[in-house]
Amino acid sequence: MPVPPQAATVPPAEVRTGGGRPGARWALLLPLGVFAVVLVAGVVSAAVFLTQGDGKGGPGGSGSAAASSPGSGSTGSGSTGVPAGYEPYEGSSFAVAVPKGWKAEASGDDVTFSDPAEGSRRGIAIQRIASSHADLGGSLADAAEGFARDDSYQDYDQVRFDRSLSYQGHDAAELEFTFTQDGVAGRCRVRVFRFDDAVYQAVLVGRADTWREVVPHYETFLKTLRAAG
Repeated sequence: MPVPPQAATVPPAEVRTGGGRPGARWALLLPLGVFAVVLVAGVVSAAVFLTQGDGKGGPGGSGSAAASSPGSGSTGSGSTGVPAGYEPYEGSSFAVAVPKGWKAEASGDDVTFSDPAEGSRRGIAIQRIASSHADLGGSLADAAEGFARDDSYQDYDQVRFDRSLSYQGHDAAELEFTFTQDGVAGRCRVRVFRFDDAVYQAVLVGRADTWREVVPHYETFLKTLRAAG
């Protein structure tokens, strides 16, 4: 399993040079160094799906979503709005529908769901990454530049970048790219969005050769995501 790289922080506005955005935006972007760093860390963490042992799931997993331990989220029965083949998951800050049998691992507001099937190497991670005052498109664009320079993302190729999406009545941004890690061709989609008075990211990662199979799980995840309670 590869060791996640150390992400570079964004320097203060007064020292950042080299074609950066106009100074008028630095007051907005300045606190987003943490946002960019955590975004990189989140995608690197999700990319571990590609190199985990087949059929063993992630380390320290808390079992299937239907059997999550206390404090790591739980599921109910007979919940409305859950499509066939999915089960409800409720964590500390959100509720969502996830594929039946996927394993959930929670850490505070952050949860990673992974498919334990042998050879699947795919999953969805959701993380709270910043306060609600953030330039989503600009920060995700900065992160994309970092991925392109990061040796951990061999053969990095940006497939799509949309900096002006609308999601649940708020602005959002989305990046999709392909890469190779330890000889495995992978694909990743990252959406950053405003949710519950904060900024979250939802990361989908999987093998490139089975990408079309997992995208519907991600779309269902986003459609059913709501605040807990």
